[in-house]
Amino acid sequence: MGTYVSVTPSASYLTPTQSQSQPLQVAIAAYGGPSNPKPTGTVTLTTGSYTSSVTALAGGNATLSIPPGTLATGFNALTVSYSGDSNYAAVGVVGSSAVIVGPVTITVAPSLSSINSTQALPVTITASAGGGNATPTGSVLLISGTYEALAPLVGGSVTITIPPGALPPGVDILTAELEGGGNYLGGASGQATVNVTAASPSITITGTAVTVTAGATTGNTSTITVTPAGGFTGSVALTATVASSPNGAQVPPTLSFGSTSPVTITGTAAGTATLTISTTAAGGCPSANLIHHGVPWYPAGGAALACILLVGIPGRRRSWRRALGLLTLLAALTCGVLACGVSGQTVHCLAIAQGTTPGIYTVTVVGTSGSTTTTGTVTLTVK
Repeated sequence: MGTYVSVTPSASYLTPTQSQSQPLQVAIAAYGGPSNPKPTGTVTLTTGSYTSSVTALAGGNATLSIPPGTLATGFNALTVSYSGDSNYAAVGVVGSSAVIVGPVTITVAPSLSSINSTQALPVTITASAGGGNATPTGSVLLISGTYEALAPLVGGSVTITIPPGALPPGVDILTAELEGGGNYLGGASGQATVNVTAASPSITITGTAVTVTAGATTGNTSTITVTPAGGFTGSVALTATVASSPNGAQVPPTLSFGSTSPVTITGTAAGTATLTISTTAAGGCPSANLIHHGVPWYPAGGAALACILLVGIPGRRRSWRRALGLLTLLAALTCGVLACGVSGQTVHCLAIAQGTTPGIYTVTVVGTSGSTTTTGTVTLTVK
């Protein structure tokens, strides 16, 4: 017939002081099954290098005492062998149990005591057996409501990150349990709490950076992304302004969303808009700065004077042939200048057009939906 033996120590956990200063009582009970005689014979207890004396069963029971200083720090397996009797066969190992010296303390430390439901929560779990004792190994199980995560200890600790939305709003209890398989018996646990609040509907705004040459009409757009959170839905109107410019900047860029604003959010997916950034290239002469010059008065006056001289100088004062030749030459030269001046014009530019100053600009993008307002930025580099 088969024999069943239970091994029950008076304590499953001992401090190092207790293990060194007092014996540990171990109760052994043998059972042969219903209506079968109680086992007799002897039992022997073994743990580590220690083996107890052979002890007789009385009514199927015996109590053994493990002397102080016998149990090692950490996990101690207790096994019992049975000699058998006229009714039951001998068994080498018929029952077992365990005792841990230096009980394991589990500390649960969330990174924040209060979060909203859109935040992730790192939780650091530390297992310790006290000074001078072996560092616990194995794994820990983190539990809170329906959330569970198992992770191995490294150097006695591990950090588990609870993802956003895994914890319901309210006060949530975080429980960490030491699992078996390490150098200490599983079962030690620790707890902490965290307050989770429901997130208010909100949006975030981000934009891609833009680098352009002044006056460029391609590559001058930024994709503006509107991301909802906390169950936000609705229409988001976008505006953009230049928040900062290079020192002494001239001809600031102009900004436009065109028909891409407002952005409509209907679910959890983000929406986008296109911000067009227009800059001005330097050079050229605006029509307002053009000046057109006609022929000055003095060529015409010179022509008139020549004609007067030609007609009015008396012939008796000089040789009329010589005077006539000189006056004819002067009249021809003056009238030629007058003709050129009348038929042509001279054009001058008062000022060359300024362009958008090269450098780095910061563009502020504001999204508004009812009472919800959010700001994002776009970096603009003009070359």
